[in-house]
Amino acid sequence: MPRYLTEKDIADFRAELCRVATERFARFGYEGVTMRQLAEALGCSPKTPYRYFKDKADILATVRAQAFARFADTLEAAANEAEGLIDVDPELFGWSLWAATHGVVMLAQMGMLEHGPDYKAISHFHGALMLKGAATQRSKKSKGRKTK
Repeated sequence: MPRYLTEKDIADFRAELCRVATERFARFGYEGVTMRQLAEALGCSPKTPYRYFKDKADILATVRAQAFARFADTLEAAANEAEGLIDVDPELFGWSLWAATHGVVMLAQMGMLEHGPDYKAISHFHGALMLKGAATQRSKKSKGRKTK
C-alpha cells in the first residue's frame, strides 16, 4: 500500500532539500550542483527532488527567497532594538540592498561587469550608509532635536 505524504512530510523534505542545496550552492556554485547530487546527499532516488521542485532553478529561487526573508527579519529586529537609531523602513532597505547586490551578481555572472564594484564593496557601502544614517540620528538626538 502506498504511503501518503502529509503536508508536514512535504514541508520537511522541501526544507531539508533547501538546506542541502544552500550548503552545496555556497560551496560549489550553482553550476557545480546537480539534481542527482542533491538526491544522493539526501539518500533518495534521483527523481524524488523533482516531485517537490520543478528544477534546480526553482530550488535556487526558494533558497534565495528564504535567505532574503531571514535577512529582512534580522534587519527589522536590529532596527527595533536600536529604538529609532535607523529611521528607515527595514523592508525597503533590505530590498534595496538585495536588489543592488543581486544586480551586480547577475551582471558578473553574465560577464557584463568588467569594471564595476565587487560584492564586498557593495556590502561595505550599504553597511557604511546604514551606520552613517544611525550616527546622524544619534547626533540629532544627542543635541535634543527631533528626527523624522
